[in-house]
Amino acid sequence: QEIGIKHDGEKPQLSKYLHPLFANRHFLPIVLETIEVLKYGAAKYQPDNWTKVTPRERYLDAALRHLSAADSGIERDEESGLLHVAHATCSILMYGALTLAERAKRG
Repeated sequence: QEIGIKHDGEKPQLSKYLHPLFANRHFLPIVLETIEVLKYGAAKYQPDNWTKVTPRERYLDAALRHLSAADSGIERDEESGLLHVAHATCSILMYGALTLAERAKRG
């Protein structure tokens, strides 16, 4: 049987990072908790509401508030009951996504 050739050895193997079955066991808990934050936000507001929030720096502020709470020993957000570090992770992802989208618009 013939084996195909694919020249992708130097390219990132995203399935190792994105697919839960292959996820790094150290990252999986925070990824799952961050997904819970996303679900919580979608129910509280609207799905994709975060894409309409301006300025995007509000997500940096939110991330810093959550990281500060976590760093001071407060593990869970009082309102959602979810980990502050997961809220911070979510906020950083949103900030990053909005930053890249804005950059793409400018060309």
